[in-house]
Amino acid sequence: MTQQPWRPPQGQGGWPQSPQTWGQQQPVWGAQQGRAPQGQPGWGPPQGQPVWGPPQGQPVWGAPVIGPQSYGQPSTASWQGTRTPTAYPPMMGQYAGYQPPPTPPRRNPLRTVLVVLVAVCLVTLAGIVAVRLFRGEAQVTGDYQNEDYRPPAADTNPDQVPIPAETEYSATMQSNPFYDQTVPSPVRCDVDDIAPRTASNSTQEAYLNELTACLMRVWDTTVQKAGYTLPRPTVTVYSTSITTKCGKASDQNAFYCMADQQVYFADNVLDILPSSLRSSRLALDIILGHEFGHALQGRTGILAAAKLEAYDLPEREGDVYQRRLEVQADCLDGIFLNSVARSRGITDADRQDISDTFYAIGDDVLTGKSTVWGNHGLGRTRQAWGEKGLATTSVGVCNTFTASDDAVR
Repeated sequence: MTQQPWRPPQGQGGWPQSPQTWGQQQPVWGAQQGRAPQGQPGWGPPQGQPVWGPPQGQPVWGAPVIGPQSYGQPSTASWQGTRTPTAYPPMMGQYAGYQPPPTPPRRNPLRTVLVVLVAVCLVTLAGIVAVRLFRGEAQVTGDYQNEDYRPPAADTNPDQVPIPAETEYSATMQSNPFYDQTVPSPVRCDVDDIAPRTASNSTQEAYLNELTACLMRVWDTTVQKAGYTLPRPTVTVYSTSITTKCGKASDQNAFYCMADQQVYFADNVLDILPSSLRSSRLALDIILGHEFGHALQGRTGILAAAKLEAYDLPEREGDVYQRRLEVQADCLDGIFLNSVARSRGITDADRQDISDTFYAIGDDVLTGKSTVWGNHGLGRTRQAWGEKGLATTSVGVCNTFTASDDAVR
């Protein structure tokens, strides 16, 4: 598959209009004709990457283009005042010269200070809980799923991805035990938002690597139940061209490299999006969720099976397999975002941004050609599969390999 940087073609003047409102957009069924022009944008490693492949004795096959377009202060409290002892009236029948009991000894001032501090802490805690409830981050203690899970450290030298035998390609793609699983939901994802458009490279990288812990919390046990393992990838943010095991990485790009099973982000990757989406607080989350979707495909054998199955096919037939991989990654991305929606405080406006982003990375939207033949899917198709994921916890909903060719167009 051709692998070009993910950017609008030369001379393209501006972005197409935004899609219809979220939840109303339907996929375009019906194949379109025509070929993508040279220089078609893509989220993924560029041309010229080194070949890589399965163990000795299997056909050589190239590193995939794998990318989205390959792709207030706490409350305090204090109180003052004096405590007036209750008057002691004479008991019935007692003489008139009754005197009240002696005044109790003064309280220890340290005890008073301690009481005040405890009160302050309780008020502050109540304020924090109220804020989190308002943001939708928590509702009931213990309400989140998979709370005992502890994400592993990043694995920079993972085991090789599973490579199925030739006779198992179809079964691996179409009836994988991964599809029988559901993800835990809601899952806690405690990351602090950053300004994705203006954050430094180091801030972006730290954020993305922290976000992989949330991805692991959603996906690790799910993958294990299917009989596979899921190493935690690193995320590298770069500002100048770098060379990876999948080749030379360009700017305005993001990709998962199956050769080393790590993720790479250009620091200007958001430039490919329409200006209205570049500052979305979830922009980086959406891209990383898609890239992690490819990691899931890699670790369950789906990615290798699709690449090997398409290896000897004519280009246009091979493109269909690549589209199935891409829109499936969009759907898996949607499942993740849905699972962490409560703790991340995802609003209806955020969901609209998510939907619009899926649309914006369609082959037709990026090239400005409605009849383009691409290998990632039309905007409406990518949007439709992304929204499928946003509405479910079932991995099987994302089985694009049993869908018709038109459904992944």
